[in-house]
Amino acid sequence: MTRLPSVLLTAFFLLSTFLLVTRTASAQSVTISVSSKAAWTDSGLVVQAGDLITISGSGSIQYDSAGSTVGPDGFDTTSSACNYLITASPVRTHSLVGNIANASSLDGKGFFVGSNFQGTVPIANTTSPTGKLFLGFNDGFVRCDRSGLDSGGVADNSGSFTATITVVPGGGAAQPVPVILVHGWCGSSASFGSLKQLLIEDSPRAIVAEFDYAGNASGIPLFERQDLTRLADRLAQFIQGLTISLGVSQVDVVAHSMGGLLVRAWMAGLTDQPYSGQIRRLVLAGTPHFGVEDDFVKAGLYLLRQLGRVCTEDDSRARDSQAGQMIYGSQFIKTLHEQWTAQLTMQTVVPKDILTIVGCSSANLPGGACVGDAIVVAASATLPVTAPLDYRVRWLNRTHFNSLVNVTSRTHETYILIKEFFDHGTATAPVPGGIAGNGIFVVPLVKDTITQEPFIEVHGVNFDRNAMLPPTCAIADRAPTTPRFFRPGGATGWWTFLNASEDCWLVHLRGKYSSPTSTLFVTAGRPSVAAPLVVGR
Repeated sequence: MTRLPSVLLTAFFLLSTFLLVTRTASAQSVTISVSSKAAWTDSGLVVQAGDLITISGSGSIQYDSAGSTVGPDGFDTTSSACNYLITASPVRTHSLVGNIANASSLDGKGFFVGSNFQGTVPIANTTSPTGKLFLGFNDGFVRCDRSGLDSGGVADNSGSFTATITVVPGGGAAQPVPVILVHGWCGSSASFGSLKQLLIEDSPRAIVAEFDYAGNASGIPLFERQDLTRLADRLAQFIQGLTISLGVSQVDVVAHSMGGLLVRAWMAGLTDQPYSGQIRRLVLAGTPHFGVEDDFVKAGLYLLRQLGRVCTEDDSRARDSQAGQMIYGSQFIKTLHEQWTAQLTMQTVVPKDILTIVGCSSANLPGGACVGDAIVVAASATLPVTAPLDYRVRWLNRTHFNSLVNVTSRTHETYILIKEFFDHGTATAPVPGGIAGNGIFVVPLVKDTITQEPFIEVHGVNFDRNAMLPPTCAIADRAPTTPRFFRPGGATGWWTFLNASEDCWLVHLRGKYSSPTSTLFVTAGRPSVAAPLVVGR
């Protein structure tokens, strides 16, 4: 047998090693069917520390004898009952879930997957830090002694989820997504408390940066601070510059109050900087999407003084101008509402990538319904949810300036929601009740057709439910309701609350001048063709 020269042996060894490493480091991808009748389905993949796991789930499962079905995201209720597949760290019921273990186990461990999941090994609450990757259906069909499946609970299940899994060895730390914090009106980076530090400590973040536009110290000229659109343009430049310098394509954003309007203005196309998906996930906390009352400045400054703080915007001209653009019915709010709706239609804005956190102060209605956070009413802080994949909305018993985003510890509900949403694209933390059954109806100012002067008074307001109702209204023969209270919105118009659970309203406004009666149509607290701005539940 001819011996190979030592140099060739060395080259052969190095080439073999290179090929082995290359093959080992390449991504692995499989598509599996996750049964509704089995506890766990083995994906056939083994994961190690540092591996990046991405899972997309689809399909539906029938989970009861009545024929009820559910998708991979399951339900918002949590699986704390003993008979669910996962009990150690309660997750959504009837959802697609995962676990990492050496073998299939019924120890109650696991994590939520849903329709989209991305995480780095080790993943919290798994049986083992590394090992085989299992997927399952989080149904209540496990015997409470964890000895096996309850045959009766399994019998009414049918169907399966389809899961596509990609594992990138060592990819978990390859390109962390930076986080940008955007404070609100009269706020600063200090508004977020310990949020920045906790995100750095608990997540693989390359950087957590703050967009600070408060006062002259920010370096932003007064004429730009006076205009929310110009401020939004500054924010866009800030984020785009950061992505270029860090070599990343996307960022995650946490925005509080007015800061959320700046982010949405960029995403809606109101700035000179084009938006093209630079935000991966967005958290909007206490943002007045549909406006605030005209005495916002007085109420806000009063609350800040009560909390022992001062407004960090040191120029009253900027402060008052910003507040004026946030009033119910302002041109800025109206334009943002219209342009945002257009972007939704074009799918430039993706609702499932947006988490809306609504503050509920102690002034809640009986039964736990949320009225607002003492500055922004809940209906204004809530982007309307009309379909299962719409904005995730969570209500927390927190106030606007004091505690909604002022994170003090890892147990703070806002921090729990933010971290889960950024890490996994989910938001399953428990919430206290829901929003109150009131929507906001805003009537912007218009000009008199004869004098071309704006209406500055409303002499009469009527709400009818029995005339001129379109076919979409199920009931058209109800008696007219008692006129409801309308409040002036400063220089922008008038506003009132509507019960969003009722079918249809016709609103008649009789103005100061001789202009004909104005008729606006409202359907269940939602925007209609004739109504410029209506906020529902």
